[in-house]
Amino acid sequence: MATLDELAAALERALDRATKETTDEVLLAAHACIQADDLTLREQGRIAMLALADEGSPRAAWLGAYCWLEGLGGDADLDRGLALLVRAANEGVAEAAFELGQLLARSEQLEAAATWLNLAAEQGHAPALRMLGRMAAGSGERNAADHLLQAAIQAGSQPAVFDRVLLLAQFGPSDELVALLDGLLSKRDVPGGLLGEVGRATAERDPDAVLSLAIVVTPQGRAGRQAFVDGLARGNQGLWEELGPDLRAVLDLG
Repeated sequence: MATLDELAAALERALDRATKETTDEVLLAAHACIQADDLTLREQGRIAMLALADEGSPRAAWLGAYCWLEGLGGDADLDRGLALLVRAANEGVAEAAFELGQLLARSEQLEAAATWLNLAAEQGHAPALRMLGRMAAGSGERNAADHLLQAAIQAGSQPAVFDRVLLLAQFGPSDELVALLDGLLSKRDVPGGLLGEVGRATAERDPDAVLSLAIVVTPQGRAGRQAFVDGLARGNQGLWEELGPDLRAVLDLG
């Protein structure tokens, strides 16, 4: 971990040698300074970062946007921050496009959000692919959602695996769902609540599939099995009243 003096010295050296060839070095040093606890160092990092953005560096525009948006190293200015973020996104910084998509989605501007998320997704940005998949699933576009979530998984998004489990669970225990769920269960790699949601989604859409899917989750620990039946009860109370005793026996819940 570099000391404050070392960070300041690194920034000074980088600025002294600043040419197009050393832009990345200045960028890294400026970013490290902005993250420091020392206020003077933060201000120096901010000045260097925004200077790089003014010189045309797309990634400096992306990182510099947060100097304005969050008031790092100086005053905050929402308009300037968003302008830099838009510029960075348009100049090929996938992270900036993703952030714009997130901001717009939070304010329910889903069509505008999708435009920026697609820009990031075209560059293989895993979180953007996942978010588009979740949006498609919420709109009932199952095939599009599945395609996007698979792309997100291939790009390295582990949370997209769980999203895809829930998507497939809504349509019963297909071979794909069983294989995906088996892989997670065998590793005990199931986050809290996932099996509950699987139970709920399956019971809502495909009651006939509940018993066969229950068999799949049998190897999971008792807490996981209990979460599955709790979710099933939330999804279809009538079905739970009918099948509850049988399911508790299958899952060894007493």
